[in-house]
Amino acid sequence: MRPAAPQITTVGTGDRAGTDRIATPGAAADHATDDALPHRRAVNERQAATSGPAVALDIVEHHGVTAAYASLRGLAHEDFGRPRQDAAGLLRAGRHIIATVADGASQARLSHIGASVVCRSATAAVRDQLRGGATPESLDWQAVTAVTRDALRRQAARLLGAPARETGASHPGPDDSTYAALLGTTAEVLVVDAEAETPTFVRATLAGDGYAFLLDADHGVLPLGTTKGDESGLATSAIRPLPADPGAGYPRIVAGTIGRGGQALMLTTDGIGDDMADGSTPTAGYLLRRLSRPVAPHELLRAASYLKFQSHDDRTVVMVWAQ
Repeated sequence: MRPAAPQITTVGTGDRAGTDRIATPGAAADHATDDALPHRRAVNERQAATSGPAVALDIVEHHGVTAAYASLRGLAHEDFGRPRQDAAGLLRAGRHIIATVADGASQARLSHIGASVVCRSATAAVRDQLRGGATPESLDWQAVTAVTRDALRRQAARLLGAPARETGASHPGPDDSTYAALLGTTAEVLVVDAEAETPTFVRATLAGDGYAFLLDADHGVLPLGTTKGDESGLATSAIRPLPADPGAGYPRIVAGTIGRGGQALMLTTDGIGDDMADGSTPTAGYLLRRLSRPVAPHELLRAASYLKFQSHDDRTVVMVWAQ
């Protein structure tokens, strides 16, 4: 997919000076003036004690493969004093790199905690299977999902002061819908074999509506599937956040390769994925230009901090480059 070229202007003043503003070619890029951009607001007192930083970055390098992520608080959450509800993680495990992405459900009161719990527990579950001799292709994703759901149940039970109902348990306790209303979150896991001659990857969507793309500077953007749709093919944002049962068809698995020296793999929450859509949009063109080659984490953050009309959700992006 060759995306449309974006019209780009640069914010000249205020706390977002230097940020790129994206508009559709031929359209005015001044949907919001510099003066109208909201100022960064502190997280409200009720959630400040449990919230993480507004921005998180990390990078892992192994055998010519570089993986990095940037996660940032969206404009809507800044405007209303809410924490960043996205989370991400990176870990090298032998020849493999494990990346996780989670998008806390907006309707869940403490979903930012749930997103963090999912990233930690899913990473540990995958790492343990790999250490036990599993390959990315043979990983038991149902077991990984079960581990993450149990971790969320335990965390929710501690917050609620109630016994946790774990997988297979018969004792009474809150049901998963109660837990999900507190900590509900999506979950995506990416496992890359960095030592393969051509690096291979397996992407597992445990629950939710994330996106993945292959970026190729010469050939454009190749979408690797999203779960934003129902059985009829209609676009929908409806999800069943963990620890609730995510429903039939999960986990959803996509596997492929990353060509050395010319391709990059992108895994992202819908804060960016919705703007990229099928890979043909101006935002996709902007990110293709900025991210098809390796960049430092602070440059990844800058690219993910673009301004676009009606794009105000948290944004998390994992990039994997093979050199």
